[in-house]
Amino acid sequence: MKKLFILFITVVSLSLLSCWQESGITLINDISVFEEVIQQEGIQLVDVRRTEEFKKGRIGNAQHIDFLQEASFLTKIEELDKNKPVYLYCHSGNRSNKAAHLLIEKGFKHVFDFSPGYKGWSAAKAKK
Repeated sequence: MKKLFILFITVVSLSLLSCWQESGITLINDISVFEEVIQQEGIQLVDVRRTEEFKKGRIGNAQHIDFLQEASFLTKIEELDKNKPVYLYCHSGNRSNKAAHLLIEKGFKHVFDFSPGYKGWSAAKAKK
């Protein structure tokens, strides 16, 4: 119950801090907010970049599901829990946004798109 409460508070906080809703998708622009959220238990972090991009680095413990491999993508997203939050990112926000819309169409309830993508994440980490 405590984990659900923490997850609920996180989702509400995201809604208030540097995020906005777009067609059932919560866009996250703030790297520090995203960094905190992906530390939570019970989330599904998905990197939708190409395999070559994924091999060069990833955020946290993200699983790789290549959005551009359509048949494979559709199969693999069915393995995700539609009732748990799914956090998506790509290189710069375009593919993850398209993937987010597809997940909403497939019945996922809590979809978050990290719009700065791996590019923004890497740039922020390089500055630290």
